[in-house]
Amino acid sequence: MTEPTTRGQEAVDHRTARWVAVATGSGVMLQTIDSSATAMALPAIGRAMGVAPLNASLAIVAYLIGVASIVPLGGWLGDRFSGRNVFRVAIAMTMVAAVACTLAPSMPVLVAARLFGGMSAAVLLPVGRLLVLRSTTREQRVDALSTFSTLALLGPLLGPAIGGVLTDLVGWRAIFLVNIPLGLFAFIAVTRFVERGQELHSPPAIDLVGIVLAAVGTASIAAGIELLGHGRAAEMAGGLCLLGALLLAALVVHSRRRTGGLLDLELLKKRTLKVSMIVECNLRLLIGSAPLLTALLLQTGLGLSASAAGLVMLAYPLGSMVAKALVARVYDRFGFRNGMAGGVAVSAITFAALAELSGSGVAILGGVLLFVHGIARSLTLSATTVLAFEEIAPHAMGQATSMTSILQQIFMVLGVGAASALLQSIAGQSSDLFALRVVTLSFGIITALPLITLARMPANLGRESRQVA
Repeated sequence: MTEPTTRGQEAVDHRTARWVAVATGSGVMLQTIDSSATAMALPAIGRAMGVAPLNASLAIVAYLIGVASIVPLGGWLGDRFSGRNVFRVAIAMTMVAAVACTLAPSMPVLVAARLFGGMSAAVLLPVGRLLVLRSTTREQRVDALSTFSTLALLGPLLGPAIGGVLTDLVGWRAIFLVNIPLGLFAFIAVTRFVERGQELHSPPAIDLVGIVLAAVGTASIAAGIELLGHGRAAEMAGGLCLLGALLLAALVVHSRRRTGGLLDLELLKKRTLKVSMIVECNLRLLIGSAPLLTALLLQTGLGLSASAAGLVMLAYPLGSMVAKALVARVYDRFGFRNGMAGGVAVSAITFAALAELSGSGVAILGGVLLFVHGIARSLTLSATTVLAFEEIAPHAMGQATSMTSILQQIFMVLGVGAASALLQSIAGQSSDLFALRVVTLSFGIITALPLITLARMPANLGRESRQVA
């Protein structure tokens, strides 16, 4: 990507560069803790709100719909307005949403607050990364981005444990209040260390039609799938799914006709980008559904407390962190095609195996499976991140990044929506545990589907990429 020209951009010293990364990374950590902690509280939320634990999944679905609806705007907002101000407004709105969730008297109010929270937090990652890039020199960026990414990874690491412990000791409403001190710190730090004037002199034109089609299309499908799972309003559910499909199809047609639109479908003619997107979008289905399925399986299905389940789920992000030390060696030794195929296969097997957990050793065995799953999935995603941009020209990097981010969010929303709908549909005819086992096994099988595509690729796929970040 070419260096943007911004108003007021000045070189900062290394200390300030580090603080910019800490400030923005803390904001992103707020978002990732919120997402992972809420899953641990679903059974408690269901009991408090008088709904079944499986129906409480609306709290997660609504949040992801909110994120998906605003993500397409993230990059443009950071270009058009001061990224510093956009980030601070997003932090403030996220804290307001957290208070609303804490005070929610009913499930509909909680769902509405979660939707607002997702919309508020959606721009934190893209705008935060943009602030780091624009506030640092080339020499400072490796260290700054490493700090930023580490803080972002701490959210999934700490979220399940925080959510589980607070739910058991204080109550589920307390998990949303974690956003307040983190949000205040991020807001004050960004105000102190990020320079004013981060907007572009000549920001790109906004593809408003594309953004509306993507946001409303994704939200319609997710809402339709969720309604189908409740077994009621079948006509409305079918209509929403059909509307969403038509809007996404219209997005494809619109993107083909418009130069510089939200999606540049010509980029998908690049083999490495196409393969990486097939693998990653499939994994995003699992990433969207896994917190919901795992938290409910361990608690509602297998009887663990919220805090015990949270500690078990720590194994996954720990595995992801271990994978960071293995990435370069794995892909140097096996290459992209074989390395990704192995990662996809192990991810599928270990997640499907969770469906068979039973007996007194579920916590230990579940932790082992999630740890190995975390390693395999992180190894695969590291490869897709690098491989996606191997054949992309520098001037098209921004467009490719925006497109991949949008597709990732769409598939995450579809993943959690489909998992929630399947759980409710199957549980209506059998036990919750049976429904959880069937859906978990199904998503494990779905995860293996990219192996068909990878088997058709040459062994030297991605040979130009020398380093996996």
